[in-house]
Amino acid sequence: VWHSLLRFERGRGGSEEGRSMSRTEAMGVTPFAPFVYHASRDDGVGLEFHIVGGEAQILQVLLPPNRSIEAEPGALFYMSGKVKAETKGAGGGIVSAMSRLFSGESFFVNSYVNEGDRPEYVAFATQMINRILPLDLAALGNEIYCQPDSYFCSVGDVRVTSQMTRSLSAGLFGGEGLLLQRIQGTGLCWITAGGTPVQKQLAPGETVLVDAGCLVAFQPTVRYELKYAGSLKSAIWGGEGIFLQRLTGPGLVILESLPRERLAQKLVAQGSGGTRRNRQNTVGGFIAIVAVLITIGCFVAALLQVDLRALDEGLRHVEL
Repeated sequence: VWHSLLRFERGRGGSEEGRSMSRTEAMGVTPFAPFVYHASRDDGVGLEFHIVGGEAQILQVLLPPNRSIEAEPGALFYMSGKVKAETKGAGGGIVSAMSRLFSGESFFVNSYVNEGDRPEYVAFATQMINRILPLDLAALGNEIYCQPDSYFCSVGDVRVTSQMTRSLSAGLFGGEGLLLQRIQGTGLCWITAGGTPVQKQLAPGETVLVDAGCLVAFQPTVRYELKYAGSLKSAIWGGEGIFLQRLTGPGLVILESLPRERLAQKLVAQGSGGTRRNRQNTVGGFIAIVAVLITIGCFVAALLQVDLRALDEGLRHVEL
C-alpha cells in the first residue's frame, strides 16, 4: 500500500480516463483531467510514500536510513521512535529568508532524520481540508509557481522563495495575491490544494479562463493575466466576480475546486447564522440595496423640497 500501489491504482483509473479522453480528443476537446503524479525517476527520489484519506489527507513517508525530510511547522502527525526531529532555519541568507516569509512560509522548517539501520516511517497531516499533491521538480523543469502557503514538505534539493506576479492587476484582483511561491530544485516536494485538484498541459497559445482563487500551481512558461468577466450585471449577479484568471500556454496548470478562503467564508457564514443558499443571500442583498436606494431617494427629495421652500420664501421677500 505504498507508492507502488498508489501508482498502480492511478494507472488503472487512467485507462478509463484515456478512453474518454480519446473520444474528446477526436472532437478537438481536451478538458482538465484529475491530478496524476509524474516522476522523472522510477523510484520517486529513492523513497516510498503513501497519501491516505479523501479530503483531509495525510502523507506517510518511509525514510531510508540516514535520509531526511523537511516539513512546515505544525505538519507532523506521527513518526517512528527511530526518527529524530530537529527545527532549523531554512538557510540561504537574509534575502532568501525574507523572500520565504513573503511567500507565506515560516523562516524555520522541521527536519526529520531516520537514525535507525532500516527504513522508518513518518507521517504529516494538513491543517485544512486539503489534498496533498506530489511534485517531482526534475520532471517540471526544476521550477514551478504556486499560490501562497501551498508548500507542505519536501525531500532533496528544494528551495522555497517568493515571486511577484508579472501583472499588478492579476496580483491585486486575481485571488492569489501579489506574491506567489516559487519552488525550485531537483527534489520531490508536496503541496496542498482544496477540493478536487485537476491539471492540464496547455499547448502553446492555448488559453483557459479560471475563477479567481482556484489557481494552485503553474509552470513559469504559462502567462498569468486577468480578464474582465464580460458585463457588470453578470459580474455582480452571476456570483463569479468582476475578473477571471486568464492562463496562456505552454505549460502545466493545476487548479483546485475549493479554495481555502472560500471554505473559510462558508464556515464563518454558517457559524454566524448565515443563510444556507446563495439564492437567499442574493435576494436578501437585492432587498437591502433597494431599501438603501429608497432611503437615499427620500432624503434627496426632502432636501430638494426644503430648498424649494427657501427659494419660494426668498422670492416673496423680493416682491415685497
